[in-house]
Amino acid sequence: MAGRAARPGGACARAEEPGGPRQRRRLHHHPFGLQHGQRVPQHGPRPREPAGGVPRRGLPDGALQALVLREHPPRQGHPADVPCRLPGDPAPQGDEIAKAAGDLQNARTARILFGNERFRRGSGGTGVEKAKSIKEIARLAGVSTATVSRVINQNGRFSKETEERVLRVIRQNDYTPNMSAKGLRTSRTRVIGVVVPDITNPHFANVVLHLEMEFTRRGYSCLICNTNESSSLEKKHIRSLTAQNVSGIVLISSTRNYTELDSLPVVYVDRPSRSEKERGEGVMIESDNTQGGYLATRELLGAGCRHILILKCLGNDSNQLARYRGFQRAIGEAGVEEEEALRINLDAVSIDGARKAVADLLDGGVAFDGIMSTTDTMAAGAVIALREHGLSVPRDVLVTGFDDCQLAEACGPGLTSVHQDVAEMSRLATELLFQMMRGERPERSHYRLPVTLTVRKSTRR
Repeated sequence: MAGRAARPGGACARAEEPGGPRQRRRLHHHPFGLQHGQRVPQHGPRPREPAGGVPRRGLPDGALQALVLREHPPRQGHPADVPCRLPGDPAPQGDEIAKAAGDLQNARTARILFGNERFRRGSGGTGVEKAKSIKEIARLAGVSTATVSRVINQNGRFSKETEERVLRVIRQNDYTPNMSAKGLRTSRTRVIGVVVPDITNPHFANVVLHLEMEFTRRGYSCLICNTNESSSLEKKHIRSLTAQNVSGIVLISSTRNYTELDSLPVVYVDRPSRSEKERGEGVMIESDNTQGGYLATRELLGAGCRHILILKCLGNDSNQLARYRGFQRAIGEAGVEEEEALRINLDAVSIDGARKAVADLLDGGVAFDGIMSTTDTMAAGAVIALREHGLSVPRDVLVTGFDDCQLAEACGPGLTSVHQDVAEMSRLATELLFQMMRGERPERSHYRLPVTLTVRKSTRR
């Protein structure tokens, strides 16, 4: 045995060499795998010195050890000249350690050694990272992860104080829920699709804006799909949204026969189905369009108009027909006959189309003293045509619109227009959609919201 121990290069001799197996085991007794006065052992072969005598990048000799001992002073009995952290000394920050380390490998080692801190690469700030998971948010807020989930999803029971505390921690940490992870668990994403027929239409743009605000407030994103009044494009958008596993869809369309939507929460907004059979299917929210057409026409009749031009666009919008019925009811009650020459049906809702149609009537010598337009967009086109032909609103012709969007305020002297409660329509659509997403059944399947008439100078002589 003695001979074996004394043999040069023997196993026992090798075991006593620095970095040998026995010494490595002893190093692990220290919290950092170090003995006092020793350098941090390198894992793997040490890199060679580059040619030309340029010193190796990395931590200078003893620098990392000094930082380790500064943050974690040695136990009693160790030499007093060893650098240690005194009371009141600031702890080294991530950037300080990274700078001393000199390269990413040693910065990573420093992060491992100082496991009580989490560091972010880069300069500036303290280097402390924000909370990245719902568990960390729950710990910081002093609540359970289930409570954080309920606050984020706005469902279940929690106090106002708890909600404010959780939301404050979320804001302070810039926390955003991992939608991809949630989608993998639930096979649904925190995204809601909105299919809109014409995003350039001021009314639909307003609807989409309010919907997006409601969804964002509840922690959901909005995926907007514009169909440009194309049924084929609408079908493609429906298939695309279902393939992306959206949580629900708000559909502004008169079409209902999409089998892809059978298992998906859907709320139909603004446009009822053209089919009487399909009108009872799904959850529908619309304005009282018939009453709106009636109010606008009665305003013109009350101002003395007897030859009223009806400017409409039946196309894909079933609301136009309801507004037209309101017009017919109003003139019928006033004993005024509808004139066929004053009935215009456009192919599309546009300022240009309305301007040209009204200009053609004026060029043909057709006389009228009032215009009832079924949208503000077409009313604006009519006002332009009248102005181009030397006629003034309201001196020569009175004009009413429908939607009461920003265009009504800016057009001409200001358009009298039927006001739709877009904010309430969007709020109700969101509430009903989230009920369905939770597996609840809405109390009703059809909602008709009241309308009012906003009177401006276009009907005041």
